[in-house]
Amino acid sequence: MAAAQQIAPRLGAASTCAALGVAKATYYRRRKPRPAAVTVRPSPPRTLPTAERTAVLDLLHEPRFVDLAPAQVYATLLDEQRYLCSVRTMYRILEENQEVRERRNQRRHPNYAAPQLLATAPNQLWSWDITSARPSGPTSTSTSSSTSSAVTSSAGWSLTAKPPPSQRSSFAKLACARASFRDSSPFMPIVARR
Repeated sequence: MAAAQQIAPRLGAASTCAALGVAKATYYRRRKPRPAAVTVRPSPPRTLPTAERTAVLDLLHEPRFVDLAPAQVYATLLDEQRYLCSVRTMYRILEENQEVRERRNQRRHPNYAAPQLLATAPNQLWSWDITSARPSGPTSTSTSSSTSSAVTSSAGWSLTAKPPPSQRSSFAKLACARASFRDSSPFMPIVARR
Protein backbone atom coordinates (compact mmCIF):
# COMPACT_ATOMS: atom_id res chain seq x y z
CA MET A 1 0.00 0.00 0.00
CA ALA A 2 2.91 2.32 0.70
CA ALA A 3 4.17 1.77 -2.86
CA ALA A 4 0.75 2.64 -4.26
CA GLN A 5 0.66 5.86 -2.24
CA GLN A 6 4.12 6.87 -3.50
CA ILE A 7 3.52 6.05 -7.19
CA ALA A 8 -0.13 7.14 -7.53
CA PRO A 9 0.50 10.93 -7.56
CA ARG A 10 2.74 10.54 -10.64
CA LEU A 11 0.94 7.81 -12.60
CA GLY A 12 -2.63 8.16 -11.38
CA ALA A 13 -4.56 6.19 -8.82
CA ALA A 14 -6.49 3.95 -11.22
CA SER A 15 -3.48 2.72 -13.23
CA THR A 16 -1.33 2.27 -10.12
CA CYS A 17 -4.01 0.25 -8.35
CA ALA A 18 -4.57 -1.88 -11.45
CA ALA A 19 -0.84 -2.57 -11.80
CA LEU A 20 -0.43 -3.51 -8.13
CA GLY A 21 -3.72 -5.45 -7.88
CA VAL A 22 -5.14 -3.17 -5.21
CA ALA A 23 -8.75 -2.04 -5.25
CA LYS A 24 -9.20 1.72 -5.74
CA ALA A 25 -11.57 1.83 -2.79
CA THR A 26 -8.85 0.40 -0.54
CA TYR A 27 -6.35 2.97 -1.82
CA TYR A 28 -8.66 5.92 -1.12
CA ARG A 29 -9.81 4.52 2.23
CA ARG A 30 -6.21 4.15 3.44
CA ARG A 31 -5.36 7.72 2.37
CA LYS A 32 -7.90 9.18 4.78
CA PRO A 33 -6.89 9.65 8.39
CA ARG A 34 -8.60 7.27 10.74
CA PRO A 35 -11.36 8.81 12.84
CA ALA A 36 -10.76 9.28 16.52
CA ALA A 37 -12.18 6.79 18.97
CA VAL A 38 -15.93 6.95 19.39
CA THR A 39 -16.77 9.34 22.16
CA VAL A 40 -19.66 8.89 24.51
CA ARG A 41 -22.60 10.89 23.28
CA PRO A 42 -23.66 13.49 25.83
CA SER A 43 -27.12 13.19 27.29
CA PRO A 44 -29.66 15.50 25.60
CA PRO A 45 -30.82 18.41 27.73
CA ARG A 46 -34.48 17.27 27.65
CA THR A 47 -33.75 13.83 29.11
CA LEU A 48 -36.01 12.80 31.97
CA PRO A 49 -34.33 13.06 35.37
CA THR A 50 -33.55 9.81 37.19
CA ALA A 51 -36.45 10.22 39.62
CA GLU A 52 -38.99 10.60 36.78
CA ARG A 53 -37.48 7.63 34.91
CA THR A 54 -37.90 5.53 38.05
CA ALA A 55 -41.53 6.70 38.35
CA VAL A 56 -42.22 5.68 34.73
CA LEU A 57 -40.61 2.27 35.29
CA ASP A 58 -42.64 1.74 38.47
CA LEU A 59 -45.80 2.67 36.56
CA LEU A 60 -44.97 0.16 33.81
CA HIS A 61 -44.50 -2.50 36.53
CA GLU A 62 -47.96 -1.93 38.00
CA PRO A 63 -50.23 -5.00 37.71
CA ARG A 64 -52.65 -3.28 35.33
CA PHE A 65 -49.86 -2.33 32.89
CA VAL A 66 -47.46 -5.25 33.20
CA ASP A 67 -48.96 -7.11 30.21
CA LEU A 68 -49.53 -4.07 28.00
CA ALA A 69 -47.33 -2.53 25.35
CA PRO A 70 -46.01 0.99 26.01
CA ALA A 71 -48.36 2.39 23.35
CA GLN A 72 -51.35 0.97 25.23
CA VAL A 73 -50.02 2.29 28.54
CA TYR A 74 -49.56 5.72 26.93
CA ALA A 75 -53.13 5.72 25.59
CA THR A 76 -54.57 4.64 28.95
CA LEU A 77 -52.66 7.36 30.76
CA LEU A 78 -53.90 9.98 28.29
CA ASP A 79 -57.48 8.81 28.92
CA GLU A 80 -56.80 9.40 32.63
CA GLN A 81 -55.47 12.92 31.84
CA ARG A 82 -51.88 11.95 32.78
CA TYR A 83 -48.78 12.47 30.67
CA LEU A 84 -45.45 11.18 31.90
CA CYS A 85 -43.41 10.73 28.73
CA SER A 86 -43.65 9.65 25.11
CA VAL A 87 -44.07 6.04 23.97
CA ARG A 88 -40.50 6.02 22.66
CA THR A 89 -39.19 7.18 26.05
CA MET A 90 -41.08 4.32 27.70
CA TYR A 91 -39.33 1.92 25.33
CA ARG A 92 -35.96 3.54 26.10
CA ILE A 93 -36.53 3.15 29.85
CA LEU A 94 -37.55 -0.48 29.43
CA GLU A 95 -34.53 -1.12 27.21
CA GLU A 96 -32.14 0.37 29.78
CA ASN A 97 -33.49 -2.17 32.27
CA GLN A 98 -33.32 -5.12 29.81
CA GLU A 99 -37.11 -5.46 29.77
CA VAL A 100 -37.76 -5.09 26.06
CA ARG A 101 -38.46 -8.60 24.86
CA GLU A 102 -41.40 -10.84 24.18
CA ARG A 103 -43.06 -10.77 27.58
CA ARG A 104 -45.59 -13.50 26.93
CA ASN A 105 -44.72 -17.07 27.80
CA GLN A 106 -43.25 -18.75 24.75
CA ARG A 107 -43.90 -22.37 23.95
CA ARG A 108 -40.76 -24.40 23.58
CA HIS A 109 -41.10 -26.92 20.79
CA PRO A 110 -39.56 -30.30 21.57
CA ASN A 111 -36.80 -31.74 19.43
CA TYR A 112 -38.38 -34.49 17.38
CA ALA A 113 -36.24 -37.34 16.12
CA ALA A 114 -36.01 -37.73 12.36
CA PRO A 115 -38.12 -40.64 11.10
CA GLN A 116 -36.23 -43.87 10.51
CA LEU A 117 -37.35 -46.23 7.74
CA LEU A 118 -36.56 -49.87 8.43
CA ALA A 119 -36.31 -52.64 5.84
CA THR A 120 -36.36 -56.14 7.31
CA ALA A 121 -36.71 -58.09 4.09
CA PRO A 122 -36.15 -57.61 0.35
CA ASN A 123 -38.51 -55.35 -1.61
CA GLN A 124 -40.01 -53.66 1.46
CA LEU A 125 -38.51 -50.23 1.02
CA TRP A 126 -38.11 -48.24 -2.18
CA SER A 127 -36.52 -44.82 -2.27
CA TRP A 128 -36.30 -42.14 -4.92
CA ASP A 129 -32.90 -40.94 -3.78
CA ILE A 130 -30.66 -42.94 -1.49
CA THR A 131 -27.87 -40.41 -1.22
CA SER A 132 -28.86 -39.58 2.34
CA ALA A 133 -29.40 -43.18 3.46
CA ARG A 134 -27.50 -44.22 6.52
CA PRO A 135 -26.22 -47.74 5.91
CA SER A 136 -25.55 -50.15 8.73
CA GLY A 137 -23.15 -53.02 9.14
CA PRO A 138 -19.39 -53.50 9.00
CA THR A 139 -19.11 -53.13 5.21
CA SER A 140 -21.15 -49.95 5.00
CA THR A 141 -19.85 -46.59 3.95
CA SER A 142 -20.71 -43.47 5.86
CA THR A 143 -22.89 -40.83 4.23
CA SER A 144 -24.26 -37.65 5.68
CA SER A 145 -27.99 -37.24 6.22
CA SER A 146 -29.13 -33.66 5.91
CA THR A 147 -32.59 -33.30 4.43
CA SER A 148 -34.53 -36.51 4.00
CA SER A 149 -35.28 -39.35 6.36
CA ALA A 150 -32.64 -41.95 6.93
CA VAL A 151 -32.95 -45.54 5.84
CA THR A 152 -31.59 -48.25 8.09
CA SER A 153 -31.64 -52.01 7.95
CA SER A 154 -31.54 -54.57 10.72
CA ALA A 155 -31.61 -57.70 8.54
CA GLY A 156 -27.85 -57.78 7.99
CA TRP A 157 -27.97 -55.81 4.76
CA SER A 158 -25.81 -52.85 3.94
CA LEU A 159 -25.60 -50.16 1.30
CA THR A 160 -22.38 -50.34 -0.59
CA ALA A 161 -20.06 -47.67 -1.92
CA LYS A 162 -20.76 -46.38 -5.42
CA PRO A 163 -20.13 -49.28 -7.83
CA PRO A 164 -18.59 -48.86 -11.29
CA PRO A 165 -21.03 -47.95 -14.10
CA SER A 166 -21.11 -51.50 -15.49
CA GLN A 167 -22.23 -52.91 -12.14
CA ARG A 168 -24.72 -50.08 -11.53
CA SER A 169 -26.81 -51.00 -14.52
CA SER A 170 -26.74 -54.70 -13.61
CA PHE A 171 -27.85 -53.94 -10.03
CA ALA A 172 -30.69 -51.77 -11.29
CA LYS A 173 -31.80 -54.34 -13.91
CA LEU A 174 -31.70 -57.14 -11.36
CA ALA A 175 -33.76 -55.19 -8.84
CA CYS A 176 -36.28 -54.08 -11.47
CA ALA A 177 -36.63 -57.67 -12.68
CA ARG A 178 -37.27 -58.92 -9.14
CA ALA A 179 -39.90 -56.24 -8.60
CA SER A 180 -41.46 -56.70 -12.08
CA PHE A 181 -40.63 -53.12 -13.13
CA ARG A 182 -39.51 -51.97 -16.53
CA ASP A 183 -35.97 -50.62 -16.94
CA SER A 184 -37.30 -47.08 -17.28
CA SER A 185 -38.70 -46.98 -13.76
CA PRO A 186 -37.79 -43.71 -11.99
CA PHE A 187 -37.38 -45.46 -8.64
CA MET A 188 -34.00 -46.72 -7.55
CA PRO A 189 -34.17 -49.81 -5.37
CA ILE A 190 -32.05 -50.04 -2.31
CA VAL A 191 -29.84 -52.92 -3.35
CA ALA A 192 -28.50 -54.94 -0.50
CA ARG A 193 -25.99 -57.73 -0.25
CA ARG A 194 -26.66 -60.73 1.92
